[in-house]
Amino acid sequence: GASYTIDLYVNNVYYQVTLSEGTYTATAPTADVTLNFNGVTPDGDVQSVNTVSVNIEFTLPVLTNATKEFKGWFYDEALTQAVGDSFIPTDDVTLYASWVNKVVINLVGTLGDDATVLYLGEGDAYGDYLPKYTTDEATRRYFVGWYMDETFTTLVPEDAVAYASNTGTTFYAKWEEMPAYVGDYYGTEIWGESSGNSYMESISIDMNGNITSTVSDVNGATVVSYDPETQIVVYKNANPSTTNKFYLDAETGIIAGLYSEDEIGKDFYIFSRVHTAD
Repeated sequence: GASYTIDLYVNNVYYQVTLSEGTYTATAPTADVTLNFNGVTPDGDVQSVNTVSVNIEFTLPVLTNATKEFKGWFYDEALTQAVGDSFIPTDDVTLYASWVNKVVINLVGTLGDDATVLYLGEGDAYGDYLPKYTTDEATRRYFVGWYMDETFTTLVPEDAVAYASNTGTTFYAKWEEMPAYVGDYYGTEIWGESSGNSYMESISIDMNGNITSTVSDVNGATVVSYDPETQIVVYKNANPSTTNKFYLDAETGIIAGLYSEDEIGKDFYIFSRVHTAD
């Protein structure tokens, strides 16, 4: 009689099951994945020969070494055909490890739990590995860039590549204090001695002083100046091109005003800045 073969996957194992005249046979084909370390001894106990199930994704080890940086697995000894993110063996195969000289870069000024040491490979572009920051709300600072000196005179070019001779170099993160008015604020309109709107208004001011708000009178306006002594923020309306002001208490993050009369009277807005949790 006729026989049939089906593919079966059970518990991450591939089986070939043959059905014939009321009986079946099942085999689990395997392949030997041989790892060629290319003359470098990796850290730890890494098996060079791995017998694995075919047609099942096999997670290749990410190698480490004290002086070399691992750059991936390749199908050929000339290192021209990269294995890629997913490796599914179908037959016996030898894979080759790619290594480059390790470059150690120290970082000063990182945030939180971010690494203070980068381990790069020779030829890696710094910009692909340096932490990318914008603002630090907890300390109200904004990020200027990575510098090659602690006096912040020479920026690290994003496309500059690491060389073995650069190992031990230190890069410095430059931070500057945000303008006091930057942030997201929520509040309401007050139009009487003890009354106000029943819905929330919002205002956001970015690093360039651009204002986005649900209050139409200031939406699209731009901050012109801020005087910490008088607590006055002067802004220029988008249309018409006039200037007005509001009051900002930088310590508490309270905005009051936003009416064309420039005064806090019986009809004005009051906002509170959103504070980011530590």
